[in-house]
Amino acid sequence: MAAIKIRKTVGKKGHNAVDDVKKIQELLNKHKSAGGYAALKVDMDCGKKTIDAIAAFQGKAMGMGKPDGRVDPGGATLKALNSGAGSVTPTSGGGGGGGGGSGGGSSGGTKTKPSSGGGGASKSKSSGKESRAELEERLAAATAAVEQTSYSIAVHEGFQARLDGAIETLDASQKMTEARFEIIIQVFTEATEDQRAKDLAEIARTADDVHRALAAVEKDGKPLDGVTVDKTLAANFKALNKLLADAKTAKVIDRVKEGRTKIERAYTLAFAALKIMRTGNIPIILALKAKRALHQKAADDAAKELKKLKKA
Repeated sequence: MAAIKIRKTVGKKGHNAVDDVKKIQELLNKHKSAGGYAALKVDMDCGKKTIDAIAAFQGKAMGMGKPDGRVDPGGATLKALNSGAGSVTPTSGGGGGGGGGSGGGSSGGTKTKPSSGGGGASKSKSSGKESRAELEERLAAATAAVEQTSYSIAVHEGFQARLDGAIETLDASQKMTEARFEIIIQVFTEATEDQRAKDLAEIARTADDVHRALAAVEKDGKPLDGVTVDKTLAANFKALNKLLADAKTAKVIDRVKEGRTKIERAYTLAFAALKIMRTGNIPIILALKAKRALHQKAADDAAKELKKLKKA
């Protein structure tokens, strides 16, 4: 079966790409008996349980003296995980020294140089190259994490700016809407009262004409068409009563006020929603900045170690 490969580091202070984490979790589950840990849920999230499982595998299955809880691409931990369950070869703590001793044992000379085939210098050089590769991988992973976190911070800060702008716009809109409602009510009330005065004056004149007509009929004693006169009088007084009792203006104003109340409630809910989102976004930004600082420290540490190694 082909060996499983990962693109970036997985585990403590690793890049932890979801695809890589999934592969490592599946490999760890194959070695859970040798590592002495419970089976992991393959959720592609490199949390504490996954990191602890990596460290347990390194310590118990591989015999690593100081488990680092991280799997590097092409590293010893990944090679061990790719071996069949139960066939992991423990890492020897003194492999380099042992190789040097066996290389120079046959000569017996105290100053005999070790052979180039199995000497300690060759092993040390190989180990140095591996350490350098691991440091470069750590530096690359930490730098990528800093960039990714910086992008997330920029996204959330942009969202925060849009929320602030939306709150300002909403506040200005609310003030403008309130002013318009006041104008509508004022203008409508004044216009209606003016029209009502004209209507009342017209009805009053009509009523006077009817009364005069009736008085003339009674004075002359002539039988005018009483039905027509009665209908005209009844119609005019009906219109007058309707105008006085209908309170049409009050109804319209009540509807305007009802509409204003609903809109004010909508503004209140909108303000609350925006402020809740804004408040919730602030700790996310702070957490991301703290996370970025940790990634930056990891990158700085890796860069310093790499610099020392290059000088050596």
